[in-house]
Amino acid sequence: FTLVALVARDYYAYPPLIKTPPLFEEHAAPWVRLAKELGFDALHAALAAFDVPARYAAAAYDDRAYMRALDAHLDTRVYPLLDAERVAACSEAGLARWAP
Repeated sequence: FTLVALVARDYYAYPPLIKTPPLFEEHAAPWVRLAKELGFDALHAALAAFDVPARYAAAAYDDRAYMRALDAHLDTRVYPLLDAERVAACSEAGLARWAP
């Protein structure tokens, strides 16, 4: 979960690789689809809710403006999911998954 989220976040945060629909489809979209395929539906929904090429165009291709919008989205939609996943993994039940 965390790896998929962080890889997708890193692609979203690098405008040269995602600023057009074909670039986004080549580099970032596979990670968004992987979240869905692995059953991380909430993560998939959070990532898919941020239409990267459209947001980049709406920011007039200004990297700083795009990054401000991305940061706001990550803070409200993605990072809370990561926090919940971390808390669940560090709970007694979560840690028991790794016990011998």
